[in-house]
Amino acid sequence: ALVSMLLIHIIKKYSKTKSDASLALILSSFFGLGQVLLQVVQNKGASSAAGLNKFIFGQAATMLKTDVYFIAGVSLFVLLIIILLWKEIKLHTFNEEFFASLGFSKRIMNVLMTIITVIVVVIGIRTVGVILMSALIIAPGVAARQWSHKLHINALIATLIGLFSGIIGTYISYLKSNLPTGPVIVIVLSIFVIISLLFAPKRGLIRKTIDLKKHQKNIEKYRYLIHLYSNEKTTITNETQTWIQTEHVYLNQNQEPKLTEKGVFKVESILKGGSHV
Repeated sequence: ALVSMLLIHIIKKYSKTKSDASLALILSSFFGLGQVLLQVVQNKGASSAAGLNKFIFGQAATMLKTDVYFIAGVSLFVLLIIILLWKEIKLHTFNEEFFASLGFSKRIMNVLMTIITVIVVVIGIRTVGVILMSALIIAPGVAARQWSHKLHINALIATLIGLFSGIIGTYISYLKSNLPTGPVIVIVLSIFVIISLLFAPKRGLIRKTIDLKKHQKNIEKYRYLIHLYSNEKTTITNETQTWIQTEHVYLNQNQEPKLTEKGVFKVESILKGGSHV
């Protein structure tokens, strides 16, 4: 994990590759290498091959109380670091130049965030395994981002989504003895992500589709006002009197239809994407 994070940092620093592309490159490369090494070990038939699948996919059902206490303690330690350095982490994430201008070291912060990420991945291996940890790291943030644009609210929502995914997934796995806990947790988490992508009040696909339909209807309904807004010279039509009565249009001294302040506000709100009528 440390090597992979180091390689991602080197790729970002010395190439034009973006973070998501470098992450995908390293993840796929190490996954392929892991599969090759796994096949080599299994072909040898040595006793060391036992338990490798549990290491890859996790085995939460065999966890002991000491494992739970250890994971809880490390998690609280990581959470404490994040709370104490919340402002610095936020500033470093969104504006590295300003962060450096205040006298902070970008290198130290990169190392610190890398260590935190590695610690979280390592303690999660016991429950869901190496492969599924990528979903637990990415998916809660994806789901939370659909509900808010504020970082602290996103962090809280992502925490709650991860928490409830773990509880629900573990409970379902407990009810069905033949279901592995790790994959069930990820499936529950995926359901949360799908619900967020579809039904989030502002960024959800369904909401966006509804707003788009309303916007198209508004353009059709107010096309005459939009025409007056876009053209300086216009003539009176059959629709003019109707819009005069609604106080969206008036006739100037030359008997030319012009938009009132109310009409201008209406058109500008439509052109900006407003769905209200």
